[in-house]
Amino acid sequence: MGAIIKVATVNAEPVWFDLQGTVKRTNELIKEAYEKGAELIGFPEVFVPGYPPWIWTNAADFDRNVQYHKNSLSYDSPEFKSIIETIKKYPIHVVLGFSERDNGSLYISQCIIDNTGEVVLKRRKFKPTHVERVIWGDATVRDLNTVVTLNFREAGPVEVGCLSCWEHMQPLLTYNSATQHEKIHIGSWPIVNDLDGIACLTKDGFYCIARTYASQTQSFYLFSSQLGTSFLTESLPDVEITKYFEQGASCSTVFAPDGTQLVPNAPSDYDGVIICDLDMDKIIEQKNLVDIVGHYSRPDMFSLSHNDANVDHVHK
Repeated sequence: MGAIIKVATVNAEPVWFDLQGTVKRTNELIKEAYEKGAELIGFPEVFVPGYPPWIWTNAADFDRNVQYHKNSLSYDSPEFKSIIETIKKYPIHVVLGFSERDNGSLYISQCIIDNTGEVVLKRRKFKPTHVERVIWGDATVRDLNTVVTLNFREAGPVEVGCLSCWEHMQPLLTYNSATQHEKIHIGSWPIVNDLDGIACLTKDGFYCIARTYASQTQSFYLFSSQLGTSFLTESLPDVEITKYFEQGASCSTVFAPDGTQLVPNAPSDYDGVIICDLDMDKIIEQKNLVDIVGHYSRPDMFSLSHNDANVDHVHK
């Protein structure tokens, strides 16, 4: 057995579309993970302030879109500062998923905050999915930096990265993270439903994507998703919600570098963090079999290039 890293993945419900309430819940979950001995915690996609399901049935609901904008999180806000202060009090590495408010625009964002409270990575979802494009903007080439090195007590420096939801459907993004030698991956997902339907919008489909990512990159995969209960439908009493986002199951879990599920799903009403010990030797074991940016690669035949296009509005 190699060095062990205890991690936490969030399986929780936001305080729907309430910035202050959800940040308070975020701080509680950070404290819970720390007190359970975890050194790293991963949050779902746009956990702050929750995923807006009305966009799938009425994307032009301007009143709700305005309120969602006002309840999204900005880096210079007192709410974000409170998260930093919580991490300083309960030292743990945090991968936060949130709707980022940047002046007049919103982005599906993730950031990695180390256990000293320093923001060491900021990134945005490269392309919002389908109707998500109505309220959220695109990333830039800067957001291809998806991995940073964090220090852990027993394992020392370890590469940790993140992507959101259907970014995991993009083979080039998977390869991009692999080239950064990612070892622990946080996959941030919205509400996940285990009903029958279009497979790629259900738990089975999402798990298939996550297992593939883990086995292709030989990384541990922390699957983090939002719990959806009657509180969600009560917060949107006059909205017809598509069945895929009406109620979220307890789906957060952890996958090993070979795709094995390491922890069972929590009870359907569980709201909290799921803890798992990662044996880092399992990565070496899988890399011995396949390393898509190492011995099992052919860069002389196939390679990835980044287009460093202009991303600034003003040049002086």
